[in-house]
Amino acid sequence: MSVLRFQIQHANGRQEQISVEAERALIGSGAHCEIRLPLDQAAVEHVLVQVGAGGVFVQALHFEPPPTIGGVPFTQAPLPPDAILGVGQSQMMVGVSEGDGGGLKKKEQKSNPVLLFGSIIGLA
Repeated sequence: MSVLRFQIQHANGRQEQISVEAERALIGSGAHCEIRLPLDQAAVEHVLVQVGAGGVFVQALHFEPPPTIGGVPFTQAPLPPDAILGVGQSQMMVGVSEGDGGGLKKKEQKSNPVLLFGSIIGLA
């Protein structure tokens, strides 16, 4: 099984890394979403992220505000490895690796938000 790894820069500056051991993950404000964002940032179900044979694919499930890849709104698209996925004012990078048997894991980062955000933008 694949592990989706999310590196998230929240609108308030908080950073977080979340690993989801699954072939798909929902991003939204709903309690059932693997990646939960505040109500003012995302709809209940905003974006579906899936692992496919060709890599990571994203599908917009809600368009207010429109989700973006590198600042460009999308409906359905492959997600390039170093692309920035935007939902509301939250931005994230998504990677995939093979499963390690750990399930859903959350880890808050205590690093400088300016440095991490700058490094994310520098990769784009």
